[in-house]
Amino acid sequence: MKREINLITDEFVFDPFSRIQPKLLAVWLVILILGFAWEIGSRMVEIKERKAELTQLQNRLAQISKEEQDLTLFIQKNGQMESENFFKEVIKWKEILSVISSTVPEGAWLKNLEGGITQGGGSDGNPQSAFKEIKFVGFANSYAPITLLLSRLERQPLFSQIRLIYTQKGESHEDRAIHFEITGRIN
Repeated sequence: MKREINLITDEFVFDPFSRIQPKLLAVWLVILILGFAWEIGSRMVEIKERKAELTQLQNRLAQISKEEQDLTLFIQKNGQMESENFFKEVIKWKEILSVISSTVPEGAWLKNLEGGITQGGGSDGNPQSAFKEIKFVGFANSYAPITLLLSRLERQPLFSQIRLIYTQKGESHEDRAIHFEITGRIN
């Protein structure tokens, strides 16, 4: 026996498994799957683009790192060259004074010692080259100490192109010294 009576006809009853609704459900399911597939595909393309971008950036970073190493090496070498050039242009007074102290003979005295760097006229014929020059100004009680000083300076490896610029005997009765000026180049 039936417990309930159905007063609504079958035509008005919602049947989830009717012919139309499974088709609609299938269409919605296909649209949903296609939407997810589309989204996943676009994300995959984006990931591939990002990977390609990352690879390019990594290659550029490696190239920059190499350039940085080359630049650092160049700066170190250039810095050494600049410091070497700087020290080539610096007059080494300690060495010069040490050599002169043992070179100046008895009977000769130095009043002035000047050093400088002169541009042009270098021994290599290049007018742009610089050379270090030194000037000795002093006096002696005779010509012999001046001659001895000249020969000693010429034998020193620290100096080259030693020249006697002038000698002048004192003109006053009290000044009987012989004044001199000698120039040369510092090696």
